[in-house]
Amino acid sequence: MTEPGHRPISEQLAETLRFAVEHIPWYRDRADVYRGPVHNLEDLAQLPIIDRATVMANQRAFSSSDELPSMISYSSSTTGGVGQPRWRNEAERLALESLLISSLENSKGAGSGNADGITLVIHPLDQGPPVELMVATRRLYVGMFVPWHFELIKQILTEGWESPAGRLPVTAIDCFSPGLRILTEWLDQREIDPRSFEVNHLFGYGSLQPAAWRRRLTDQWGAEYCDLYGLSEVILSESAQCPLCHAYHFVFPIVPEIVDLSTRQPIATGTGVLLLTELYPYAQLQLFLRYWTDDIVELAPPCPLGGMGIIFRGRRTSSVVIERDGQAPLVIGSLQVGEVCAEFADVALTQIPWAQWANDVGIPRFSLTSVGREVHVVIELRYSPTLFSERAVAANRDIAAALVREITGLAQAIDDGEVDLLVTCVGAGQMPDTVKV
Repeated sequence: MTEPGHRPISEQLAETLRFAVEHIPWYRDRADVYRGPVHNLEDLAQLPIIDRATVMANQRAFSSSDELPSMISYSSSTTGGVGQPRWRNEAERLALESLLISSLENSKGAGSGNADGITLVIHPLDQGPPVELMVATRRLYVGMFVPWHFELIKQILTEGWESPAGRLPVTAIDCFSPGLRILTEWLDQREIDPRSFEVNHLFGYGSLQPAAWRRRLTDQWGAEYCDLYGLSEVILSESAQCPLCHAYHFVFPIVPEIVDLSTRQPIATGTGVLLLTELYPYAQLQLFLRYWTDDIVELAPPCPLGGMGIIFRGRRTSSVVIERDGQAPLVIGSLQVGEVCAEFADVALTQIPWAQWANDVGIPRFSLTSVGREVHVVIELRYSPTLFSERAVAANRDIAAALVREITGLAQAIDDGEVDLLVTCVGAGQMPDTVKV
């Protein structure tokens, strides 16, 4: 197994471990465990797993220096909770720039821009300032929060960007997923045709992009849409949805592992939780080895374009996992439930507080819990079930059937009597707490 630059993964891991033990207190204090040697993924699997709570409890224990970070990012866009800060330094930036330059020489990466135009990056403010690399990536960063931001975005899309090389049009937009929906609705309310901007590619990330909105984005913009995955707190964790197999592949120098939900041992098939290991020199001020992402993923068949692929099913903390004797657990992922619910016009959508004028741009309102072998899905409708009882009954039936059809192994588990699926529909405004996907 090799990464960009054709360096064997064993060499990169060995270098990373040496740096971690020498410079970072968390690993230095556990040097007897972290000294290795690590020759392959089997050796890596012998090391401890760390998680967000461990890092947040003592940020400095994972820091290689007392120097002030030159860049700080935050992660909170999906969960909506308190963001986890990630400290970065100048040495990392230079290493990332070198990697990006090498990658651009070989191919045009997703969202990296192209020779004919620029990528407009609409950055979420809850993640702090964007980490900008000073290389010729042709990326222009803007915000989206106050009214004049939308006017600025429209101006840039209309006029392009005046650079020393001349005017460059926007040929791609990289934006957090709800932002693309909000921008499209803002343009629609002003009767502005997004196709007039001649954008070729749209990239979304951070949360659920419903299939209905994927279709609308593709149709109204006349552009290809691609989902991106990445954790703000993990360097080079970016992954794009494959156009061939529709799974996600990791192409940058980072080490992914899939571990069993219960035993936390590596698995090669089925469903588990994604771990990510960063590599030196791209992570230096802080460094995470075998980081528990809390993302449940299903392993996809090998793909000729990217090898191992994964399909995201939802956060472990917001999903349901039913243990079964003698076989793999049944996983009802919150993301997959959200994707199913988003296909039904009956389901209420969460209103985005800072864009209350936008229509149908939120995510489906539902809850997902379990009691013993019972799986409970409660769905908020746009209307009162008592007022439109016949429609509510039909919606309940259709959503339950779609969940059984779409969730891997659920139909068989129900037939075998291992689980009961209970879907309940409630009226508008009757669910104070819902799952964030």
